[in-house]
Amino acid sequence: MKYKPKRLLVIAGPSGCGKSWFIDNIIKANNSTKEVKLLKRKIEAGKAVTGNHIKLTKLENSSLKISDIKSCLQNGGFLHFDYLSTSQKLRRQILGDFVEAAERVIVLNISVSFERWIEVQSERSSDLGSDISPLARDLYVLHKKDPALAEKCFRLAEKKWIRYMSGLNINKYCTHVAMSHEIIVSTVSRSYLQDLLESIEGVYIACRLRSRLFFWIFNYL
Repeated sequence: MKYKPKRLLVIAGPSGCGKSWFIDNIIKANNSTKEVKLLKRKIEAGKAVTGNHIKLTKLENSSLKISDIKSCLQNGGFLHFDYLSTSQKLRRQILGDFVEAAERVIVLNISVSFERWIEVQSERSSDLGSDISPLARDLYVLHKKDPALAEKCFRLAEKKWIRYMSGLNINKYCTHVAMSHEIIVSTVSRSYLQDLLESIEGVYIACRLRSRLFFWIFNYL
């Protein structure tokens, strides 16, 4: 019998990018179409993965040991990660522990245009004070005053997330175009020049931002 490594599937993206839609309509789909089955194969989402939804929010207040991580992971599992949410330092630490415990890690990064992201936040505007993260809320408010600067902040958060992922032991990196059936397999790589340009961009943005948004971007991401 062929041995199957413990797989961890990380479905990542900013708040409101379509992670929940993907989980409900692809990962948890019972009557899968040929397209859905193809997508699942591409991200290696077998039954051991799709049958175990790991929720980081329930683990934040726990003192997790390696044995606890392995117990949660079981024979495989998936989790969704919002890189605009609060408690980023803690959540990324927990994510890192799961990556270390898994034998094979697949990251599915959900890509969404800034314009579409703003549309979603506008539709959710009545809930901006509750479910949405402080950073997402501040970006939405900033967009009304300075759309170009808000988009730069949004893209910087995305770049900082990719920089973080480049330091993890990831076996397969995929990009999914939000609300579609397109998945592109690629690699995560960084260069010194990219990091330098990103730092310069961060300083430029910091000079133009009000303090609270600056705090969210540079201390939580």
